[in-house]
Amino acid sequence: MDKRRSYFLVAAEECNFSKAAKRLFVSQQCLSAYIKNMEQEFGVELFSRKPRLKLTLAGEHLLHTFQRMQILEQNLKGEMRAIASGQRGRITLGVHSARSQAVLPPVLERYWREYPDSVVDVVDGMTPDFEKRLLDGSMDLYFGVNPLAHPLIRHQLLSEEGVFLIISDPLLQRYFPDRYPECKKSFRQGADLKDFQHIPFVMNHDSSSTTDLIYRYLDANNISLPIRLFSNSGPLRVNLCALDLAAHIGMQILAKYPAMYSGGDPRYDRLNFFPVNGFPKGSKITLSCQANVHQPLYLRRFIDIAIETLNELYAGSADLSGH
Repeated sequence: MDKRRSYFLVAAEECNFSKAAKRLFVSQQCLSAYIKNMEQEFGVELFSRKPRLKLTLAGEHLLHTFQRMQILEQNLKGEMRAIASGQRGRITLGVHSARSQAVLPPVLERYWREYPDSVVDVVDGMTPDFEKRLLDGSMDLYFGVNPLAHPLIRHQLLSEEGVFLIISDPLLQRYFPDRYPECKKSFRQGADLKDFQHIPFVMNHDSSSTTDLIYRYLDANNISLPIRLFSNSGPLRVNLCALDLAAHIGMQILAKYPAMYSGGDPRYDRLNFFPVNGFPKGSKITLSCQANVHQPLYLRRFIDIAIETLNELYAGSADLSGH
């Protein structure tokens, strides 16, 4: 990559010449000189310096142009590798660990029937991190949750996941002794979380967009839930619910976990998945990749298989009325 381009991209990401210079292992004066020379060459200011450093409109345009160039260069390397190796390729895929355990096995089962020699490198993380890696060319695609629109990224909507209260029969019986089991019928129509403020809960970490959505709902409705554990592990949260140790508010995909991890344990059959009263539309789940670039066949087929498989998966978990 051209040195000036790499310097500009780091400076634009940091919006701080001092921090950018440290990352680039150059002096701040050296970095400032490079940026100044670029501004003189293009005849525009790329950064406004006051009250704080930020990109100008011209700077934002140059940033998007350089990002496109990065993607094209990375894509060209990928094409050359694909040409050299035929049907074999390597896919770098971003997906949160809690979701990967439910969505990846059926996708990979189908994909490796067609491309047994392809390698899939799964990267754990959050949607904003995946977006950065996709734009700098170090990631091929990712499963996103409520991703922001971007001109260089194509988002394929897979599902709008609903939010459900997950709670076991013994926990319901313990905390609603006068209403159990009749209360299950009304909860299936929608559970009011104000009725559950005396029950211990397990929750995601605050860093997830799903958790942010849930907390905003709780704050707006003046609901305070006693939380005894925070974890991004979906199987752990569902397991604790099956052991009658807590309830959980989670996304629709968690309904797949009991069948995956129960090992025939009858306690998982006692789990209920109740829709939450008044909760806004759930999170948008997407498969996201670079827009308007050539993709090698092994990557295109992975995308097609993933979309087909996950549409079936989400359709199968949409009806939870039997739980």
